[in-house]
Amino acid sequence: MSSSLHPGALYLLGATYLTGDCVKQDLGSAMWCFQRASEKGHAGATIGYGSLLLRGVQVPEILLKFNATRGAAARKSRTGDECSRVDPVEMARKQFEIAAKARCDLGMRWQMRLEEEDKSVALAT
Repeated sequence: MSSSLHPGALYLLGATYLTGDCVKQDLGSAMWCFQRASEKGHAGATIGYGSLLLRGVQVPEILLKFNATRGAAARKSRTGDECSRVDPVEMARKQFEIAAKARCDLGMRWQMRLEEEDKSVALAT
């Protein structure tokens, strides 16, 4: 069903769930909408999804399972449990890269910010 949904509509629905306007706030549903809209090339959704990842919002298990079958940043643990470990920074980095490739200024800024953070961490070690 989500393959027929318009990316702009998914983005707006995600923003509605994120803010809780007219619906109960649900960050998992917001992430699902943003992730689906991102796959369809919506730059705003990629920024929304990436920024939620950086804020530490838990990725819904259904997205982890879906992404694991597609080779995303989610990995299976050594015990065989589905998608038990996720690197949210790497997932966010991929989202910002998608937005930057779409010439989204905010995506480029997030990429630069993450690169600066990487440099400062490297200098501190």
